[in-house]
Amino acid sequence: MVPEDIEIMVPIQKIPSGVAITEQMLKRVKITRQLATQYGDAALKSPATIVNRYSKVPLLPDKPIFIEQLLAGSDNLVTRKITPGFRAVTIRADDVTGIEGWGTPGAKVDVLWISNTSGAGAASEPSITTIVQGAQVLSVAGKVDPTQIGPQSQAGAVKDGPNDKVIEPPAGASGKNTAVLTNFTVTLLVSPEDGKKLHLANATGKLALMLRGDLDSMSAVNRSDTTLTERKLFEGGDTSQAKEQVEGSVKVRRDDGTYDEWSLIQGKVWKWDRENR
Repeated sequence: MVPEDIEIMVPIQKIPSGVAITEQMLKRVKITRQLATQYGDAALKSPATIVNRYSKVPLLPDKPIFIEQLLAGSDNLVTRKITPGFRAVTIRADDVTGIEGWGTPGAKVDVLWISNTSGAGAASEPSITTIVQGAQVLSVAGKVDPTQIGPQSQAGAVKDGPNDKVIEPPAGASGKNTAVLTNFTVTLLVSPEDGKKLHLANATGKLALMLRGDLDSMSAVNRSDTTLTERKLFEGGDTSQAKEQVEGSVKVRRDDGTYDEWSLIQGKVWKWDRENR
């Protein structure tokens, strides 16, 4: 006698992880008893065992669904990635500071702090400092699935607020539009100390990300933080040296609204041309 076919439930299309499953996402298909035996008869056969549960992992179209792939309630896909001793911290980025959304979940990034620094009796000076190195990206714009984020994904065009914008360039050679995130949030896995650095730096300046490559050995993570100031940028000096203190400065206003500024730094006089502030 020919073994009787068995009906099982399969996704109509891919169901990302963390999604509440509805009956409209599923369909019934028939498989042979022999194929069902290969699955150990564990493939779910009734919508009642699947609907209103959450996908623990991505569920692929036309593939059997097993109970271990499902969660009874909503799963926090970020907290399960936070290893003991670490914390998740969220910062806001744009298409430039957030490297166009290429820093997708799982990527490693360095965090830069852009601010105006000043010492005792010194004029403020634009500077940029690496304050966190090798932080892992947990989510971007609230999404933890890398395939839904980035310039190649229309699904990555997420608006977090009423003022957020999305740039959608013309269709390319593939005929598909590519959406670039322009104002979004990034959640990073960092140490508690680095988390405090990020919150303080965010309140006193601007943060930007630098993307690390997949083959980066992370050997540079434990180096001392480096600071580049405006003066060192034009001077071409060594950014790893400690910031030199300005011993004094004098400003002379011009008729056109700009002014000349002279600063005494380690016995040398430096002249600046600045806009009126």
